[in-house]
Amino acid sequence: MSRSWWRVAGLALLSVMMIAQARAENPSSMMTMSGRCDKLLVGGHDMTRFCEGKILSTAYPSGRVGFYFVLRNGAIVTFSGNDVPNPTPQTDRLFIDKLITNLGDGIPSASEPAIGSCDYSNPYAGKPAFVRCIGKGAAGEPFRASFTTDGRPPVEALK
Repeated sequence: MSRSWWRVAGLALLSVMMIAQARAENPSSMMTMSGRCDKLLVGGHDMTRFCEGKILSTAYPSGRVGFYFVLRNGAIVTFSGNDVPNPTPQTDRLFIDKLITNLGDGIPSASEPAIGSCDYSNPYAGKPAFVRCIGKGAAGEPFRASFTTDGRPPVEALK
């Protein structure tokens, strides 16, 4: 794996640990998935062309879930919220209540209230899975993000 991938994974793990420490809760899982970032629009800015072909996902015992969209410069945009009942047998849903940005390079993470949802499919099904998020940040600006995996199963990062 490339050095930049490890840097991004390290930044993501550090972000997760900082968030978890603030909540006094450790993630029960942290997965990395490879594929294609189809769209990343935040605060009126289309950042799709800066996306890496990787996404991270965390799950906490409380039901909180986070999807971490990784950018080429090591920055991370996270959609975080609580898991809710599955809309279909093949998909799950997360109600977003927080949008977190980590720009790296010693800049503290920023968190803002958000309203929205992410729908996602089973990444272990042996076919490409999706993550699709949509909503609005604190200032009312829309966000939209989507990622399609390459069909390979996720890699657990906390082992």
